[in-house]
Amino acid sequence: MHSLKKAGLVQRFAAMLLDSVLLAIFPVLLLLFTTQFTEGSLAWTIGSFAVFLILTMVLAALKDSIGGRSPGKRILGLVVRDDQFNVPARQKLILRNTRSFFWPRDLAALVWGPVRKKKGDIAAGTDVYLIRPKQKMFLTFLLLAGSAVTFFVVVFFGVVLLMKSSSSYQESVRYIKNDPGIRQWVGEEMKLGFLPTGSSHSVNGYGEAEYRITVSGTKRKATLIITLTKEPNQSWQVSYVRQEQLQEQL
Repeated sequence: MHSLKKAGLVQRFAAMLLDSVLLAIFPVLLLLFTTQFTEGSLAWTIGSFAVFLILTMVLAALKDSIGGRSPGKRILGLVVRDDQFNVPARQKLILRNTRSFFWPRDLAALVWGPVRKKKGDIAAGTDVYLIRPKQKMFLTFLLLAGSAVTFFVVVFFGVVLLMKSSSSYQESVRYIKNDPGIRQWVGEEMKLGFLPTGSSHSVNGYGEAEYRITVSGTKRKATLIITLTKEPNQSWQVSYVRQEQLQEQL
């Protein structure tokens, strides 16, 4: 195979950022999902975090295993090749990435090292090359910004959906819909806001939660603050409800 041009530091750093964002989405959502149902158990919390770390490390180790190109490298036109410019064996690609988990050390090696190569590339006999012309800096910035926005949007809505699926939030919704005083106050055709806020915390079976939920009906629209508590081996119970904001329906 003909020789290739080595990728620049900016392109490699941009690819690393893209990979970090794209590969972190699934582990982060999994962590949020598992911790949502731990009920404050220390063992479950530690286990969930351990699974998150292991899954993140596995994905990072395997990211270049298909043709020597991670998602970020494919987007920016980069590729990992051996010293003969061939596709490295999969075990070498995995070795390369497992030796490169500590990126500040690798960045220092790329900038100041005698051979300008990461520890993982030195161990595996590989390097990163360009296989198409460099992306313009503006396009690279757009790709990075778009990936970051996608990551935060996915995580944000993931958090909202997980909160709505929690037993404490479900009890809040049940209370609002079934309480005759609230229904009489806001009116018929009651609707709940799509983006509630709040939090829930449990330790050893004891729990506290508080949510701000917008409720609207034919009479008025308001935001209710609902406080819940939980005892061991019991369901969540609404302990206090108050009005935060009142807006008369036009």
